[in-house]
Amino acid sequence: MNEEQKIAYGRFIKIRDKIRNSPVWIPPRDCLSTVDIVGMNHPLFEVNDLYIEYQQAFQDWLAVEPKERKDWTRK
Repeated sequence: MNEEQKIAYGRFIKIRDKIRNSPVWIPPRDCLSTVDIVGMNHPLFEVNDLYIEYQQAFQDWLAVEPKERKDWTRK
């Protein structure tokens, strides 16, 4: 793997392990919960930052993964 691939893969593995080893369950969704505030016409959303970071790291890795690996996964 080249340097860009190593960085992207390392970031993906680091955040994946952070989610797996978390003492609390990290739900696989962008929003953790909603909060209704009196007088507002819509609820506010509590963002799941850790899962969003995981999704971004995974997309970054898929963008630069080695061609040989892409060919292997399609067979």
